[in-house]
Amino acid sequence: MKQFLGIQTKSIDKKTAYGLLAANLILPGIGSILGGRKSGYFQILLSLISLGATFYYGLKLGKWFLLHSEQVPDWIYGFPPEIQNQLWKLIVPIIYALILFIISLVWSVLTSISIIRQAKQNAPPKITLN
Repeated sequence: MKQFLGIQTKSIDKKTAYGLLAANLILPGIGSILGGRKSGYFQILLSLISLGATFYYGLKLGKWFLLHSEQVPDWIYGFPPEIQNQLWKLIVPIIYALILFIISLVWSVLTSISIIRQAKQNAPPKITLN
């Protein structure tokens, strides 16, 4: 395989591969990049965009609740239709951003599984004494 970012993917052992999986679970794309996969750049781009969008629209939702706290009834009684429509317009972008993050997370985990499989294939055979 070609060398990418100074890391040769042939030299990755199983412990390193599992470490890359952990890095991908923390921030999708980091472990893939360190594992020498170009797809990691797209994974990290998707995850950062989705995290930024979630933060932005979450702040908008929080601001809306602060400004309209008197209009919002108790959760038990439900929301009037006009408030439901306003909330739905604020919640839908958050849902899309979370779906985008889940896509990047699943993609990075699949890449990590590929790296782990490759590390297992490249591992030296175990010597057993009978």
